[in-house]
Amino acid sequence: MAMDLPDELWIQIFGYLEQSTLLKVSSMSRRWHSLSREQLSLKIHWDWEKIQWFHIVQSMKTLFRNPRLLKYIQKVEILCSDRKNPRLNPPEPKYYPRWKDDFLEKVLLDTVDSIGIPDPHRWREAIKEPDPWAYVALLLPNLSNLRSLKLDHSSIGMCGWPALIFNHLTSGQILNSRFERPFNRLEVLDYGSNVPDTSAWPYTRSWGDYPRWPEADPEEFLGLFRLKGVKHLGVWLRWSKFSLDASPGTQLNLAQLQTLVLARTRMDDDVPKILQLTTSLRSLHLGLEYDFLSFTDTFHDLSFAANDQHIRDGLLMLKDQLEHLSIDLHYHMRAEDETPQHPQQWRGRFDHVNYAFLKSFTRLKTLEVPVEMLMGSSNPSQQNMSGLFPSCLEKLALRGDLLGFFRNLDTIDPLGYWTEIRIFECVQRFLNLHDRALQVPHLKQIIIRLTRSAGRLCAYDLGPLNCKGLTENYGILVQGRVGQMTPGYWTNQALRDVDAEGGDYDENGWDKYYVLPY
Repeated sequence: MAMDLPDELWIQIFGYLEQSTLLKVSSMSRRWHSLSREQLSLKIHWDWEKIQWFHIVQSMKTLFRNPRLLKYIQKVEILCSDRKNPRLNPPEPKYYPRWKDDFLEKVLLDTVDSIGIPDPHRWREAIKEPDPWAYVALLLPNLSNLRSLKLDHSSIGMCGWPALIFNHLTSGQILNSRFERPFNRLEVLDYGSNVPDTSAWPYTRSWGDYPRWPEADPEEFLGLFRLKGVKHLGVWLRWSKFSLDASPGTQLNLAQLQTLVLARTRMDDDVPKILQLTTSLRSLHLGLEYDFLSFTDTFHDLSFAANDQHIRDGLLMLKDQLEHLSIDLHYHMRAEDETPQHPQQWRGRFDHVNYAFLKSFTRLKTLEVPVEMLMGSSNPSQQNMSGLFPSCLEKLALRGDLLGFFRNLDTIDPLGYWTEIRIFECVQRFLNLHDRALQVPHLKQIIIRLTRSAGRLCAYDLGPLNCKGLTENYGILVQGRVGQMTPGYWTNQALRDVDAEGGDYDENGWDKYYVLPY
């Protein structure tokens, strides 16, 4: 009797099934196979380190042979699944063997000609090679109902093909009218915000210099900021030479953005220009990346230098609208460099981010910030965070982005520097304040977030750092996490729920995955 249900009802039922279950149902009858194709085509999900190139070719071939299926696709996710063990080399699909398909090559070559993209010879070579990311990039303009697109950070490193497509299709210079209004339904776009945390390798080349990552067009990112319908945007702004002024007259569309994740950016001059256009922004992650050049040089592109208030001024534009804010600092100490700056040169680095700075964010519910930025580097053993936060704050994460850097210095700083135990003691002093409940009446969670380069944590090291004891004594959840430092826990949830990636916790309230058992 159930088989007599109308097709429309079966299609709705299939919408509630998991992908694996739907695949099994699809193979049970020709009718169900036909009716389930729409649901099966709603999402493309490829694990970029595990998928075989043959599977990519066959999937794209099926889609282009059945153009009706292209209209069904609403979500595309091409990501690396292993976040806890990232590699420095850019990941790519496995080529065993390196399949080619004449039909698919012809379709993609026709797409290149139809959209009139600049430098078509380069694209034709990439198709013939074949280049996996070029194939993916040329699939995107054909997905007229695409609503969510999440691409791995390797899409930027390996020539940036998808961004070049975005840049051209939003430039107003399209030859074929079929591609004149691309991505008008796209609401979620993540372009490489899952870039690994290189502080796990304290002495490495920067991503920009790493020999396996080719150069990219400095204007390739412009198209990402011209998409009119995108509400949640994450992007790895890899190149310091990128500028919003690169193309005069470029119309940026950022007023509709609700979430913005700028991962590992090196273009601090343009950050205020971006932020002042985000009039609807509620959630912001700002990742800042620096190079230490040599013993005598200062930071390269240092945003938070004492004479540079670009970032602070940009953030203050959002003080009446931001609900979620996270900031991180990434640095590179190259193997050929000697020890860079003495810690005392950090004194005053964040002085202009003063006590009144964060309190002025009157709607802020979650905050994640490096301890050095929040309280400075002087006398960490005396800090208690009193009077720093707005009363609306609910969740706080204290980042130890620079712990590994100070620990690697040869010179001992007489004024001391931040360590795991000093951050823990600072949290303890803050919770013990007599008026803490009046300062932050809604506070319910504090996370101590440490980088792997600070050193592996052993069980006996964590004995004095009893986060669980603080939770029981003060009624506020306190946790310690060590691992990937990008992006923010609560500012990235529209793109990926990083907060949910935390594992089980030991008896002291620390993530078991990162704790050595001895």
